[in-house]
Amino acid sequence: MKHYWKVLAAAVCFGIVLAVVKEKLEIDRARFWRWYLAAAVVIIVGAVALNILYARHYSKRMQELLPLLDKGQPEVYLAGLEELLASVKTRGLRDMLRLNLSAGYCEADRYEEAIAVLESLKFSGGRAPETVRRLNLCVCLFRTGRAAEAMELCRASEKWFAPWRGKEPYGGNLAALDIHAAMAEGRYTEARNMLAQARETWDKPRLRKYYDQLERLMNDNDL
Repeated sequence: MKHYWKVLAAAVCFGIVLAVVKEKLEIDRARFWRWYLAAAVVIIVGAVALNILYARHYSKRMQELLPLLDKGQPEVYLAGLEELLASVKTRGLRDMLRLNLSAGYCEADRYEEAIAVLESLKFSGGRAPETVRRLNLCVCLFRTGRAAEAMELCRASEKWFAPWRGKEPYGGNLAALDIHAAMAEGRYTEARNMLAQARETWDKPRLRKYYDQLERLMNDNDL
């Protein structure tokens, strides 16, 4: 939002300069307004285009780092994101980078750091970023033994989670979250059935690793 206010302020300043020029050069009023409107359109369209290109540039770089998580290199992924964060100025992009940073912390088993990042974020725009934030936070709370907090957040987040159940790109992660919830409530037989179904449905490398971790937790409980 600050970026757009800066663009507006620049347009206003430009208008003031043109008004001074008009008076000095005694330019016809009709001609002046044609010039002013044409210049304003060019400035605004140019600023919006640059902003879009800026966002796409960083989005592409974030996407290029994601395969590192599938390769089991979360620390390299985190280093890449930290480098990007050092050069990003706009709040929206910084928040998206930090959301991705939390995923890297999760993969590196640095759950407390992930929780600190996720609790400091809140997305009021698109539903997808807030869904991811809540999903990742629920997972981290479960993995740090804070099951009661995780269950409370899961129930409060159902309106964000429901549209994505059984669908890409979050269906597999939500299946894992539901398994966590079943285990927290002592429904281990149901949790095992849910795990078997999840493995048949979702086959991404990180999800396979996640499901293996859940199975080990179940087995530990049986001991």
